[in-house]
Amino acid sequence: MVRSFHVSNHEIIRLNRSKSLLIRYLIADFLYNHHIGNVADQDAEDAKIVHRCLQLIDTHTGGSDCTTIDVKDCGTAYRFLLSVLAITPGNWFLTGTNRLINRPISPVIQALKSIDADIRETDEGLYIVGKELHATELTIDGRESSQFASSLLLIADKIGAQHIHFPPETSSFPYITMTRRVLEIVKSHPTYEVESDWSTAAFWYAFLLLSDLEELTLENLHLNSIQGDSIVAEWFSEMGIASMQSGNDLRITKKNRGELPSLCLSFLDHPDLAPVVAVAAVLSPFSLTMNGLQNLNHKESNRLNILYKELSPFAALSMATDSTLTICKKDIYVEDTAPLFFQTYSDHRWVMAFSLFALRYRIDLSDTACVVKSYPQFKKYFRGNPQF
Repeated sequence: MVRSFHVSNHEIIRLNRSKSLLIRYLIADFLYNHHIGNVADQDAEDAKIVHRCLQLIDTHTGGSDCTTIDVKDCGTAYRFLLSVLAITPGNWFLTGTNRLINRPISPVIQALKSIDADIRETDEGLYIVGKELHATELTIDGRESSQFASSLLLIADKIGAQHIHFPPETSSFPYITMTRRVLEIVKSHPTYEVESDWSTAAFWYAFLLLSDLEELTLENLHLNSIQGDSIVAEWFSEMGIASMQSGNDLRITKKNRGELPSLCLSFLDHPDLAPVVAVAAVLSPFSLTMNGLQNLNHKESNRLNILYKELSPFAALSMATDSTLTICKKDIYVEDTAPLFFQTYSDHRWVMAFSLFALRYRIDLSDTACVVKSYPQFKKYFRGNPQF
């Protein structure tokens, strides 16, 4: 099925609430206010998974039977709920997809075990006997993922830990700052508002850059945000996209520009932005050096390997180190007899990233259903084109 975009100039774009913020709010509210907040149909599937798991944990706290907590493919839930279950009385089995279970989590397990957490590792998941834990401080290696530190930060007050130590080279550090801010808000306010997702908004910046449209409005998004991925406004400003706050919404417009510069961007703190920005570089007349890519293969798919494999036919790619890649546009010839076909590797970020090729070519994708993991509304804008 050939797919295309159905978006009008000046359209108001519906975004999902930030799944990173929402998941942190749900867990912090559960831990410190004994309350489980609501999720909506348009929220990311990851947030819905966390919501369902918290309801299950609440129902079975203190039970003697083993309760299975299946987080599917939600890595955030796996890492965060491990700490929650370790301090929640009961017998638990934390599990998910095979890909998820093989993603990094050992630093969280070892940190919790160092304060006497009862965790048993198996090939299918983690058996946990929840109980009271106490520690004045903890140390964790967060170089593979900032979620390791955030997992412990979420329970820090519950176990009396005044200090969580992690190396200065911890990746995605803005997410740790986000976790701390969410905890402050939840402990001092009975209600909280969750703004839209900047990681999703990055797609629309790239879309506007590559499309014939001049302006879009992104709902419930703020330039002054605690989301680290709001840096996309700064990045895309260099590419010719201006951002202007309009009440609670954000208006993005094309501005007059000359030749686009060669850019050098670090993705160490913003790994989720790498797929979309890489495709934008391939389809735009500028060169891009991407630094800080060392943790991309720890995501929902081996994103660095996939990036190199899938984009090499369309650009000159070179790996300077195992964490630095340069993309230079090259002239290519694509026959119009059949659409380009992209594997999405059951990864929501690749659905959005590869869809951008539809602005230049006729394309089809192997699987778009997985995009609900972060952005259920996406199918409203990108769907099969009946004219083909």
